[in-house]
Amino acid sequence: HRLHPGDAALVGHRLHRLVAGRPGHRHIGDQDGVPGVGHARLGLVDDDAIQQLLSDDNNPVNDTTLLFAFGLILIALGFKVGAVPFQVWLPDVYQGAPTPITSYLSIASKSAAFIIFLRILGAFLADASTAETILWIIAIISGATMLFVNFIAITQTNIKRPLAYASIAHAGVSLMRLA
Repeated sequence: HRLHPGDAALVGHRLHRLVAGRPGHRHIGDQDGVPGVGHARLGLVDDDAIQQLLSDDNNPVNDTTLLFAFGLILIALGFKVGAVPFQVWLPDVYQGAPTPITSYLSIASKSAAFIIFLRILGAFLADASTAETILWIIAIISGATMLFVNFIAITQTNIKRPLAYASIAHAGVSLMRLA
């Protein structure tokens, strides 16, 4: 996963510490950390047009293509919110970042990703033939996120790592609300 360069600078600003320097340099990425999020923010992705296209009876997009497109978006936003199996970067970043920056990343970054997820999910649920499959996929990822990370959090020794896993578990709860 790649952080927004500004977030990465906040995470890795203490370069004299090996642990703090690694997360900041490891996760520098494109404009918003999720490919295409900058386009959505600029209005270049028209979710109303997507919804209109998918709800049309003469829809030229078949179900397999639609599910593949949703899968790619789910992977990108799964990294941003820290859903299983895309959560592996979060504990490292939480451990290496100063506590105020950790708080900022856990709130602002995930909130933005869930807002984008809600907008895009509405468009994909317009196609009745794949809506149930999409909701099942989200429910399975949500359940795995809540279950898996709680078992891993038990074995952690650094105080920030269980907080990261708690944040990941909360992402699972939020995903369940979407499903």
